[in-house]
Amino acid sequence: MFKIKQLLGDFYVKEIMKLNFNNGNYGYFLLKKKNLTTLDSLNIITNKLKIDLRFIRYAGNKDKKAITEQYVSVYKRNKNLKLRNLELEFLGCGKERIKLGENTGNYFKIVVRNLRSSGAVGGIIVEADINGNDKAQVQTLLGSIESSLKIDLKKVDYGIEVIGSSLGASFFRESLIALAV
Repeated sequence: MFKIKQLLGDFYVKEIMKLNFNNGNYGYFLLKKKNLTTLDSLNIITNKLKIDLRFIRYAGNKDKKAITEQYVSVYKRNKNLKLRNLELEFLGCGKERIKLGENTGNYFKIVVRNLRSSGAVGGIIVEADINGNDKAQVQTLLGSIESSLKIDLKKVDYGIEVIGSSLGASFFRESLIALAV
């Protein structure tokens, strides 16, 4: 059985987003986290900064069992923060807070394991930019994974939480679930 997300570094996601920098009240940050849900990360940040959760906004949830990078806005904050399993890197300020679903896509790097015992030819690290709602792009990616590995994705053991919830990622998750039944 092919496997993904066996080790923390096997699944990497970076949010794709265009931020508009200007002299505003919202600090834009790159949140780098590992082995934490997005909400767990935000709770840690709010406790450390002694602010209410309503002052932080983000575009979408990212996986827990992964290394992820995503953008967040924090009202009237501009300082970096580095803690165990998370880092908040200040990028600049803007007039608008980040809104749910505002990212344009996600970049993925996925390691597929257990190939030899499954009879597949070679190994693979899947890398892909998934933009907005381009379902054809996702289908092409899935087809290239199958042909590269000489596998049927119906046999991939991927777990329940495959990919986060941005629009493009939702198509990717739905495609994997449909193929994995």
